[in-house]
Amino acid sequence: MIKVRVLYENYGTQKPLKGARVAVGFHGFIGTMSSAQFTDSDGYAGFDHKHTGSFSVYVNGSKYGPYSASGSANITVSVDL
Repeated sequence: MIKVRVLYENYGTQKPLKGARVAVGFHGFIGTMSSAQFTDSDGYAGFDHKHTGSFSVYVNGSKYGPYSASGSANITVSVDL
């Protein structure tokens, strides 16, 4: 599983971003894109995908990464609003 947490800065404090549209794009010979998920009230979105290698995270259309995983990963992305 790939678990993504999306945070934004509010007066110097990191806060979870609820309702952000998140997708994961897997790199490789035949790259694939996950279905979009929306973050919960704690800023989390989860993807049931076992991936080994590199991938990028897309939050509301903006690309972050690359990241790498060996079957599972916990990623935190800080975004500007």
